[in-house]
Amino acid sequence: MNMMLKSTTAVALVGYSAAPADAVSTNHPDAELIAMARQAISIGRQADEIGNRVGDLAQDYHARKPTRPDALRWHPTDPVGYEMEQTAPGRGHCWCNSEQIEERRNTPCTREEFVGIQEDWETLPFDAPPSPEQRERFYAQVPNERDQKRFDQILAAHDAYNAELDALRHEIGLDVAEVRFDQLSEQSLDLEREVIGRQAKTLNGLRAKAEMLIYNWGDNLPSGPDDGLVENVMASIVTDLCNFTGVRAVAPDIADAAVMIRDGRLETDPIFVAIDAHRRAWADFSAVCSELSNRVPADKQADAEVTRLNEAIDDAAGKLLDVIPTTIAGASALLAYAAEHASGGNMWPDGYVDEDTKSGWDRVHGVSWEVLLHKNLAKALPNIAA
Repeated sequence: MNMMLKSTTAVALVGYSAAPADAVSTNHPDAELIAMARQAISIGRQADEIGNRVGDLAQDYHARKPTRPDALRWHPTDPVGYEMEQTAPGRGHCWCNSEQIEERRNTPCTREEFVGIQEDWETLPFDAPPSPEQRERFYAQVPNERDQKRFDQILAAHDAYNAELDALRHEIGLDVAEVRFDQLSEQSLDLEREVIGRQAKTLNGLRAKAEMLIYNWGDNLPSGPDDGLVENVMASIVTDLCNFTGVRAVAPDIADAAVMIRDGRLETDPIFVAIDAHRRAWADFSAVCSELSNRVPADKQADAEVTRLNEAIDDAAGKLLDVIPTTIAGASALLAYAAEHASGGNMWPDGYVDEDTKSGWDRVHGVSWEVLLHKNLAKALPNIAA
């Protein structure tokens, strides 16, 4: 559904920009997890800086990139296929295919030559192609001198051109920057996977996981989760929350429980009401979606009903951001419901104003619902523990 840019107060993440100042004792139950999460963020930021540098160097590289030699211009009789280079709308050049050149590098050029007996060939059925065994009996692969001569010319030009490109990449430092970017990215990803695999034992540990998630998704806003990282971190946080002792739902289904027992006290968490409101709004829409979609846009009444139901869903999604969980179970239920709703291909809204963003793109286009959710939870969890 289409979302208009809306203003929602985003909760700032306390201590997020200055994690080292929030020292953790080596005796802390989550000391290693917290240290790894912070290191993953630190290395990730270094990778971001190198990545920006790679982008600048790549622009310089493409501006100075030499033209391919004429020997690599493709002709229909060449022993390799072609690849297109567009030079203008509807115009371009056909060059010898680089991948096929590499594939044929150590393979001699050959052609088929008839070596069988003509009388035996004429005994084969004329209305069916010969089998592979029959072709092998009557034909042999022999050197193709013409194709080999042309391929040797192509290969020499290909190698010389690639050497020229490599020299340019080295001159401007693009090759070194790309290697460093890959190294840092892999180091950060390894740490993130390690953090995901460890169970948090304290709220500070959960907060460290949330900070890592916000860094990966909140600051960079990818178009889709990379390698399932976001879903894995969310699942890890939900699992840790559910494993905390002393917290349970009165009702069997945590998402339907508005009353909680926490540390022996009866408490209510308003987030359960907000979750139920969104679930009901979505159910109302789903119940009539197929019928109404067949009548839109010709039926104005059906069109108006679709708009009303969509607005109800958007309002309910906004309430899930306005209502801050007050219990561990409430935070767990909210994360679980967010993942459950998105797992079926459904999308949470976007276009929210984040007053704390430093990104020009975010200021113009807004951020997704999930970004504000994670910021809210990162602030809520320490307050719950207080």
